Amino acid sequence: MSDVLHRITKEFRRSVNNPLFPLAQWIHSPMIAGGPFRDSSVPTKHVNIVGDVLTEMSVAEKAVVGAAEAAEALTAERETEKGEITAKMALRAMGEIFVDEFNRHSLTTNAILDASDGASDMAQFKASIAAISDRPPRDIAVLKTQMRAVIDRLGSL
Repeated sequence: MSDVLHRITKEFRRSVNNPLFPLAQWIHSPMIAGGPFRDSSVPTKHVNIVGDVLTEMSVAEKAVVGAAEAAEALTAERETEKGEITAKMALRAMGEIFVDEFNRHSLTTNAILDASDGASDMAQFKASIAAISDRPPRDIAVLKTQMRAVIDRLGSL
């Protein structure tokens, strides 16, 4: 039983059954800086592997790894924002949808008032009111679609 380190993924496993980990893919009992890797404070992501030799990365190499991780985290965060609606995003979307809906109702109310002001008799009033389009009913499916559209638009700003 010994420790092993995968040559490509840098996966480190402690006290394993060696025959299950072929030498072509795994380094058995890895050493770094003259001591066992398991006692090292160096994270596996900051290790260079050449053959069976492990060395700690330079400061510049660590910076490159850190930048790559930051870019990956940012990409993952953006993908999460697209796929998962957070409370902040939902509140912002709902606020915009409510304002838009209120404005639509205000336009309808103003159209009714304009029809009332411009009508000289009941027939003209009825004709003006009939020309105003009905507001379709809303349901949860419509609300979800509207929220997704607002969130997608906000995410692309």
